[in-house]
Amino acid sequence: MNGDDFSIMVQQAERALKSVIEAKEKDEVRVITDEESMEIAMAFHEASKRLGLSSMLLQLPKKRPIKDMPKELEEKMDKPDIFINTFQSSAEETPFRVKLITLEMEKGAKVAHAPGIKKDMLINGALRVDYEAMEKRAEKLMEAFEGAESVRVWTEKGTDMVLKISGRAFETDIKIKSSQIGNLPAGEIWCAPHEDGVNGIAVIDGSIGDLGFVPCPVKLHIKDGKVEKIECENEDFRKRLEELLNADEMASVIGELGIGLNDSAELIGNMLVDEKADRTIHIAFGNNLDFPGGQNDSSMHRDFLIKEPNMEIIYSDGSRRLIMKNGELIL
Repeated sequence: MNGDDFSIMVQQAERALKSVIEAKEKDEVRVITDEESMEIAMAFHEASKRLGLSSMLLQLPKKRPIKDMPKELEEKMDKPDIFINTFQSSAEETPFRVKLITLEMEKGAKVAHAPGIKKDMLINGALRVDYEAMEKRAEKLMEAFEGAESVRVWTEKGTDMVLKISGRAFETDIKIKSSQIGNLPAGEIWCAPHEDGVNGIAVIDGSIGDLGFVPCPVKLHIKDGKVEKIECENEDFRKRLEELLNADEMASVIGELGIGLNDSAELIGNMLVDEKADRTIHIAFGNNLDFPGGQNDSSMHRDFLIKEPNMEIIYSDGSRRLIMKNGELIL
């Protein structure tokens, strides 16, 4: 990588540290990385030093996939103010990632989680967003969900489902607080729907976490919060999804409803970015214990992206509000 590109990466890492993580001088930072992502980790390391933070790099074991928490890593994590996870990801490492972020949050740190991060996300992509404008969109949208009982989502491709969300507060990764997690790139709000309160059909026409773009639309039949049937013309892909959604008892149970707000994010087949893109929503199945009210203790968490949806909020008093039409937010 040339010096100009690395300089841009450091600048964008510095913006994220200031705007999203709200790092303060003398905060202690641990950047957890792997060999493939070392240049990105170095950009955050250098940005941290420029801001007067105390930064240390911690490298994952070279033997992959990692399925459990490496003892040698855990021993070096200490109790810093900030963790930044910049490493590559695979479906097989989901249980490790869940354990890692749980431990990081238990230490009281701000957790910036970026599995699958790529250099171009800093140089040309979603990390170059206008954070202030995006924060205002998030605030307005979260206000709209106050007093919501449920949400209906539908698309021209066949999605039509209702998600019960009463009492389940929304969070955002646009500002990461202590003992909380957010992604880099940032740019979504999310909540944990009632684990037994989602019914209908979700047609996935975007991407799926760790698997990339779908080879053809995937139809999920959901009853009482659980995936009961998967339809996909690509039989090998369908079997792969079935395997992942049956990894444990709760892996096929709803865990998340998320809405993308980052207008600098483009769909690239990497869920770290795709789920932040505006004009999209995503649902996830599996672990949501770190979400307000979440009760799904699966070892897995798998995101599924839906493009250009319609969304209607149904309030506890019976009133309704169309909040998204063909992907466009109505605020």
